[in-house]
Amino acid sequence: MQEHALIQPLREKWIAGAGLDVVAQEPLPPDSPLWGMTNVIISPHCCGRLDDNDDRVVDFFALNLKRYLNGKKLLNIVNKKAGF
Repeated sequence: MQEHALIQPLREKWIAGAGLDVVAQEPLPPDSPLWGMTNVIISPHCCGRLDDNDDRVVDFFALNLKRYLNGKKLLNIVNKKAGF
């Protein structure tokens, strides 16, 4: 991963955004400009597989779909101000 190659295109909106799960230096250094970019999502590189992961994802999606269709608040909404 070459994060430095993303910074200018993200700043200048050549690309709309980026979602990063893996970076060259983990954790991403605190002084990386990527942390402050509103068009970048950084996950903690914890997207490992679990045996029942697919079932859990489908079950959670179905639960949130039911909540949406019933006008209820969705679960696990991203808090952009908090950064997660």
